[in-house]
Amino acid sequence: MFLTKIDIKNFRGIVELSLSLDETTVLIGDNNTGKSTILAAIQICLNSALNKKGGAFGEYDYHLKDKDGQPTDAVPIEITLTFSESEQEEWSDEIIRMLNGVTGIGQNDLQCVILRATSRYDDATKSFTTSVDFLNPQQQALRGNPPNALRNLRRLVPTFYLAALRDAAREFRAGSQFWGPFVRALKIDPILRQQIETDLANLNKQVLNAHTAFDMVRQHLGKTAGLVPLGGGTDPVAIEAIPRKVFDLLSRTQVMLHQVAPGSLSADELRRLDHHIGRHRGHFLFSRLWLLVEGETDEFIFQEATRILDRDLFSAGVCCFKFTELTVSHFIKVADQLGIDWIVVCDSDPRGDQYADAAKASLGTRGEADFIRRVPHGDMETFLCVEGYGSIFEATIPEQERKKTPITAVKGTTDYWKCVAKLQPRRGKPERAASVMEKMETAGAAGIPNFIKETIEMAIMRATEAR
Repeated sequence: MFLTKIDIKNFRGIVELSLSLDETTVLIGDNNTGKSTILAAIQICLNSALNKKGGAFGEYDYHLKDKDGQPTDAVPIEITLTFSESEQEEWSDEIIRMLNGVTGIGQNDLQCVILRATSRYDDATKSFTTSVDFLNPQQQALRGNPPNALRNLRRLVPTFYLAALRDAAREFRAGSQFWGPFVRALKIDPILRQQIETDLANLNKQVLNAHTAFDMVRQHLGKTAGLVPLGGGTDPVAIEAIPRKVFDLLSRTQVMLHQVAPGSLSADELRRLDHHIGRHRGHFLFSRLWLLVEGETDEFIFQEATRILDRDLFSAGVCCFKFTELTVSHFIKVADQLGIDWIVVCDSDPRGDQYADAAKASLGTRGEADFIRRVPHGDMETFLCVEGYGSIFEATIPEQERKKTPITAVKGTTDYWKCVAKLQPRRGKPERAASVMEKMETAGAAGIPNFIKETIEMAIMRATEAR
């Protein structure tokens, strides 16, 4: 499923734009010509915050007619995304089912989905409001947004938006996307924190006493208390030469970047590593533990299961990603050099044996049980079948394969489910995983297999201990 067209009206510096997209599209232009605006429009429309109260648009996203214009007077923002097949019957029945009635037949008899986000200032409520609608091919809003259609669309077309890293220092500010939450999540024993803050207060006093000009400033500012109430009792002015609160000090922490040991990775391996760092950005490097899994299905299952369990990998410092684009041994090598803990999850099949052996070779004196976990019953799809989600995979076996290779094993046995998994079409793994997660979410925590629960809890516990 590809985004084939984007239409933008009154968003930031763009008054009106209609842009057709190919499977790969490169935007080229001078600075401040709207390249980032186009990318931001796509990212906002597919952002989970879009349909929350207040929406995902900020006051500076509205196009102002002149320098004196106000966001409250701006004409509405309108962003329309069109997704369509590249050839007839490209979308499987499972995709059509997931999109739950929002698909239509567009140009050249191709299936399409049209999503429009509109945002404006509402005089009645005195606030900015955002609406999200699916349209038919005639650009008319469908009546009522079908449940889960928008969420499933995001699953089918996940977005990865990476802003240009022109200034690395921005990534380490208190308000940055990853460093800020990382600093705020740090916990220090209250007794130790009190002692540190006492020491900081004494150090602050020494710095101020060493520079008499500070005392002059404090006295002059103190005189204003006679004109304007400043609060603070008999000492209304306090000067902090250095932060006296631990959190304030942490928010100004400087970060020194270190290289992976020269020669430990080839040029191609470094390129692949760069891809992962770009995709996961700060989370990849600020993690306390890497949960290394075999494929995208495994990555999706673990992340969604964590959400259903009401746990948070990000806050715990766990980064879950697939290792197959590099090699598991090289990810382990990088993790060890950066001081990041790790757990490898691999299938119980011949390929999984190879991954497990590579991980074992990197253990040294460490215990295998703490670092390597094997998916029971075979690969992830077989495991999910055995754990109660087999009907989803039975329904996706192509009829031709069913006739060509009939299953003779007793239904419900592990051998039967291995045959079901083996007959799955190569395409459609994300759709099958999404169907599993829908059923799992309906069942709640009770629907999550123990192996997945235990792995998640093990990762979070280890990451927490590493603080």
